[in-house]
Amino acid sequence: MSSVWKYALKRKNPITKESDGVCNKCGQKDETVEVVKKPKTMLDYLERKHLKEIVIDLATDGITIRAITRNKHIRDSVQRDGFKLPANESDVMRLIHEDYEDKKNKMASEIQKKT
Repeated sequence: MSSVWKYALKRKNPITKESDGVCNKCGQKDETVEVVKKPKTMLDYLERKHLKEIVIDLATDGITIRAITRNKHIRDSVQRDGFKLPANESDVMRLIHEDYEDKKNKMASEIQKKT
């Protein structure tokens, strides 16, 4: 954290929606202080995956269905991404089969277009 925030708070202006630096002592806004936004990381530019994509990636990497459903670290990681991983192995398999069927149908339709 920058040392400037010991002396000023960052507040959002409700009208302009811009962030302002406000002095902790007197409460005045200093027009010369430029509030610097946190730089974005690569993750900010990537689209968030769907649960099905996460499960497919894990299975493609050779992680067993049992490990996907029972491993605490995998479950915690998926939950941090905002998803609820099914606890039942058959529900995880259903996600994998749905993805397989989607890709199979897409491939068949592309082949039909070319013939």
